[in-house]
Amino acid sequence: MGHRGADHRQSPPEPATRRRRAADRPPPARADRATRLREGPLGRDHGPVSTAVRATARATARPATRDALLRVLGDPALAWVRHQVLARLDDDVAGEVSGVLQLLTATPTQRTAAAGLLGPGAVRGTRVAVPVADLEQLLAEVVGWDQGLAAAVRLLECPPEPEPEPEPAAEPEPVAAAPAPVAPVVVLPETRGVPAAAPAPPVPAPARRHRAPARELDGAAADAAGLELVDVVLALGLPLDHPDAPGLQPSGGPARPVVLTLHGLRSTPPRWHPAPAGGVVWVCATPSVLAAAAAGPSGPVVCLDPQAASGASDPAWPGEAVALVLDGLRGAGWELRLNGGAGPEGGVLTELLATELGALPWRTPDADPALAAGDPLAAAEPGIPLLVQLVADVRGAVGVRPR
Repeated sequence: MGHRGADHRQSPPEPATRRRRAADRPPPARADRATRLREGPLGRDHGPVSTAVRATARATARPATRDALLRVLGDPALAWVRHQVLARLDDDVAGEVSGVLQLLTATPTQRTAAAGLLGPGAVRGTRVAVPVADLEQLLAEVVGWDQGLAAAVRLLECPPEPEPEPEPAAEPEPVAAAPAPVAPVVVLPETRGVPAAAPAPPVPAPARRHRAPARELDGAAADAAGLELVDVVLALGLPLDHPDAPGLQPSGGPARPVVLTLHGLRSTPPRWHPAPAGGVVWVCATPSVLAAAAAGPSGPVVCLDPQAASGASDPAWPGEAVALVLDGLRGAGWELRLNGGAGPEGGVLTELLATELGALPWRTPDADPALAAGDPLAAAEPGIPLLVQLVADVRGAVGVRPR
């Protein structure tokens, strides 16, 4: 099979020893991915292009088209990358994106796509981390795009609208005919001296209402929006204002549990209430603690895993909706107290999640004695069911740390 480059002659067959050495080499991750993206789908009748030819092609290539960018970022499993970039652009006045894009609970398909894009180092358990700088370098190497990730995502998600058709030339106005002669008005004696009535003011024409055109979703955008609808957070008495959470803080009586979607939180960012002195939000592992606390007045509660079927099971790693709510609460000055549950890995999960989410441990069964001595809320009390202790803390707090 022919190769592109300066020499098109058939290469001689390789010795068996060289073939065995090549088979023993570990396959490179990012280089193979970049090569596949440059060369297109597998099955073409040419081999890899030489480095010199690639450099010459990049120097003389035209700017990357939308189709070329779709080959790198158009995978439906990477839709979360594009939507996180758009969300950051809404918050950044300068219109730039930097740092790391993270997905805490990535699906197997999303983890595979991220590893194929930047190598296995981008995936750690269920968490995916995509550095913006690495992604921009990949775009430059593969499709010659040097305008940054933000401009690439804008081109993919918000393509330029087609130019409007030119308006037809206005027809010439007809020449007005000469007015007909008006007969003289005879004023009768009884009407002399009576002022004429003022003409009625003209009725203004009703204002035309312009409606914004509805945005149609393609397949990738629909998949991403669907994932945002199933990524939810279950909460009780959250200190925020949001249209999807009416009545979260009624005056008197128990608060009402509310389920908020990631789509709703991103579409309409909530307004967080600033924390009072010693304000605490209690982060529990499963819905059982939240349900028990909802029977009476309590402080704000956030559930890590709304799908957990039992209070004795370990929770799943929290999704983006939970992380968004907890980040907003921390930004408003609330202290987060986290309990990993009564499952087999409750203590380990408490330690890991408290570090990941910037929280303090809350009633950990195997807490360090030195930590328990300095923080009475860190360790669970022996001989008392964990659920009883957690609900007692939440009920006694009512938004303020118990003394």
